[in-house]
Amino acid sequence: MRRKMNTRVSGRLIYVATLVAIVGVSGGVAMGSAILSPTAVAQTAGMYAGTNSAPNGYSTPTLSIANIPTGVTSCTTTPITEATSGKTVTMYLSDVTGGTACTAGDFAEMFNVSYSFSITSAQTDKFTITTSYGTTITTGFNSLSVTTGATGSPWTQNVDVYVDYGSPSMPAGGIDTLTLVIQ
Repeated sequence: MRRKMNTRVSGRLIYVATLVAIVGVSGGVAMGSAILSPTAVAQTAGMYAGTNSAPNGYSTPTLSIANIPTGVTSCTTTPITEATSGKTVTMYLSDVTGGTACTAGDFAEMFNVSYSFSITSAQTDKFTITTSYGTTITTGFNSLSVTTGATGSPWTQNVDVYVDYGSPSMPAGGIDTLTLVIQ
């Protein structure tokens, strides 16, 4: 008699353990799929060329989520000159007005603009970003000038503008506006 009781108890324990394992695995799959499912993020870029002396030859920018690349320790604060056609100019701008703390690994939005135009002398264009973000809506802007040389016709160049939001994570509350003005 004692032997039958142990068998029944053991049988019930195996059944309960199997049921818990099945629920755990199916719950884990559901949880895992929720964590691993990609989330679509709509990205749009606003670019405006100033009136009057607006620069010609810039493409519509693309905008993507990025991280500040390894090796970057501060924002770009001095004007950039690129005297060779076909090169890529990269600038790192802070999300806060006058900010200089751009850091590798920080969450960033990156504009990519290409330039192609026949020029006969150096041309200086001012790139200005304006952004507002967060739960309390912080607004900032930064700008930097890029001077191109005149060694080729047409002159071609890519410009990557990283906007550093100051931490490895996207700002809490999201990004309300982000625009790039070239003039």
